Amino acid sequence: MAHSPAHHISIALVPALLLLILITQLMFVLWPGIDLWISSLFYRSDTGFWLSHLAALEHIRNGIKVLIGLGFVWGLGGLLAMALQADARSTPLGRAYEVVVIAYILGPGLVVNTLLKTHWGRARPEDIKFFGGEKTFSLPFEISDQCTTNCSFVSGEGAGITAMFFSAALIFWVRARAKLGLRGWLILAPLGVICLLGLGLRLAKGRHFFSDSLFAVLLVALIFAVLLSLPRYRDLVATAPGVSFRFGRERV
Repeated sequence: MAHSPAHHISIALVPALLLLILITQLMFVLWPGIDLWISSLFYRSDTGFWLSHLAALEHIRNGIKVLIGLGFVWGLGGLLAMALQADARSTPLGRAYEVVVIAYILGPGLVVNTLLKTHWGRARPEDIKFFGGEKTFSLPFEISDQCTTNCSFVSGEGAGITAMFFSAALIFWVRARAKLGLRGWLILAPLGVICLLGLGLRLAKGRHFFSDSLFAVLLVALIFAVLLSLPRYRDLVATAPGVSFRFGRERV
């Protein structure tokens, strides 16, 4: 059976993202000062990372962390609800919830917080000598001994934010677009702004380098792409209403 164009799109995303990760890694190897320069925009020699002292930003961060957790609870609740209905788990919506739960567990859970942040050893910006700390700056994807636990590479919250956004986008694509049309996608716009704010806060407070957040986004995006390229989930985009990528009513 021939694959639809939507199938080819989901499969092509995997090598495209792998290539993008490779190119991005090469960029930081050739220009290692990118991370230091971006972080320096939020640093002052007399006050350090001055935005880190603003209590309002910490409240915003805590709110975003709650949203990240709610995204997983939403996916898990949806999956359980589908499991309680006869044959509902095999529907596009049921399988979309499966992708959400698996991506959360693999991305923010296993790859980021269990593997990379625990074993990579990259010191946070506020801890390196360049910004008044005692640790040595290391490149992304360079295994270091400058941090023992909960390290900088990659951003755990960045991974969670990305998983939250892609999960919402996937569920809207599969479920809501036919009923809501353009309005359904406009609902995602504020969420996108919140995600960008969350990523930016970690840089501004000296808790992550730009590359930490960037690679968190790319790695979680890759996990979603790999899942959506598997035979069980490959048709999720194709089975969504309006597969022509036009806003509006479903084609007949």
